[in-house]
Amino acid sequence: MMMPANFSAVAENELTYVVGGASLADYLAPAMKAENWQKFNKNLIMIVGNGYLNAGLGAVLTGIFSGSYRVGALTKGYADGIETMWKNNMKVGETEGWGLLNALANVGLQVAGNLSAIYALGNGDIGLTLNDNTVGKNGGWIAHK
Repeated sequence: MMMPANFSAVAENELTYVVGGASLADYLAPAMKAENWQKFNKNLIMIVGNGYLNAGLGAVLTGIFSGSYRVGALTKGYADGIETMWKNNMKVGETEGWGLLNALANVGLQVAGNLSAIYALGNGDIGLTLNDNTVGKNGGWIAHK
């Protein structure tokens, strides 16, 4: 019997799988397990918390130990900063839109950042060094992991 040149009759049991029947998932990294996600979340919170500590610790320590600290001054300063942020976002929203959403997002992120800093203080080792051996000068304190 004559067959076309590009045709070959092969029995089903003679087929060879090039890929071996494996799926794409076998070649990708294994799926993350619950403990991997927990570590990811903890590390993310620590990164954000350390960022907030580095950004604000000098000002907080200077405010407290400057010799002119007033009870409630830091809390009032934080509340005033949130209020200013809220008003600025709402004002931009009047001209560009999305004011309420931007205000809620930015205030929420500030609160989350500060909570991350508290978490970082409670769950990590914080080393404290001084810049130029100055104490009480803005930026003199640096927190690091």
